[in-house]
Amino acid sequence: MIRLVQRCREVGTITIVGGLHATLKPEAFTPFANCVVMGEGEVVWPQIIADLEKNCLKPIYNAKAINSFGMRSAPMPAFELLRTGVGRRFTVQTQRGCPWDCEFCAASMRLAPFKMKPIANVVSEIERISGLYGENFVEFADDNTFANRKHSIKLLDALANTNVRFFAESDLSIADDPEPLWRMRDAGCQEVLIGFESSDFNALDGVEQRLNWKAKRVDRALRAVDKIQRTGIAVCGCFVISPDGAGPDSFFQVRDFIERSGVFDVQLTYLTLFPGTPLHTRLTDEGRILSASASERYTLFDINFEPNGMNVEALEHGYRKLMAQLYTDGAVRDRRKRFFGHLRNRIREKRQPNPSLAA
Repeated sequence: MIRLVQRCREVGTITIVGGLHATLKPEAFTPFANCVVMGEGEVVWPQIIADLEKNCLKPIYNAKAINSFGMRSAPMPAFELLRTGVGRRFTVQTQRGCPWDCEFCAASMRLAPFKMKPIANVVSEIERISGLYGENFVEFADDNTFANRKHSIKLLDALANTNVRFFAESDLSIADDPEPLWRMRDAGCQEVLIGFESSDFNALDGVEQRLNWKAKRVDRALRAVDKIQRTGIAVCGCFVISPDGAGPDSFFQVRDFIERSGVFDVQLTYLTLFPGTPLHTRLTDEGRILSASASERYTLFDINFEPNGMNVEALEHGYRKLMAQLYTDGAVRDRRKRFFGHLRNRIREKRQPNPSLAA
């Protein structure tokens, strides 16, 4: 990012940097960018434009010091400016933030408190995309789309009338009640990303700081994946490798969970110490950060701390070996085969006569 900013400025382009990284660590960008925005961009963007026109752009605009952006005021995105052709990606935001408080998380909860966009706005954005491109597949760019059950049911009912197909992120609680789960499928949900972080209680103990609910759910995770995928919704399991308390056997535990659960997709990342998070503060106090100024290592795929269950070399070796095992053609094919087997069984069950009517 910094190299990109430098290249832009070399050719005379005004650079304005915002988002999570700039909000959590603005000093990483102030020596290089013309302007750094902290917090929600909508709050300060009109002032930035006005200052640009007057040639008096400030080095930092801190939206967090002003107020929170009201999602009712969210304008229609300029979808017409997106490139057409292969590989285009349409995203729609239905909410911002997350009600949970995970120690490592640097998602939009660090930008603003949890809030939801009016459902009518969401539907209008989907219809705009469909009208422009004839495309009905979108990705909901939320941290936890179904965190609020009451709002989720209303949203799903509205989506069921749009013919949309979508990818979303959520947590395991969607498997607790079959009603919203089937509503998700009927509304067009094709795949849901779920953060498991780990398959071991000790490694998850204390990760979620409000209710410690993630650790309490480990024993139910396998059943939850099965419930979700039996409805026809694919699960992308997201695992954070090297949480505190995880030793060399954790690689086997993750692989075993993935194979037993049959999750459709897998995402593996290192535990990453994003600045401004409670995790970064704790490990700084413990003297376990390897390079305090290494902003380029906030990638999810680089190690920047000393783990307490193994050394850095063992962590990197185990991670690479696990990646090689999980992403072979055969391993991917087996996960797909299991999921599509669920779909075939569901179709077969629908074709069976109802025994209660046979009498």
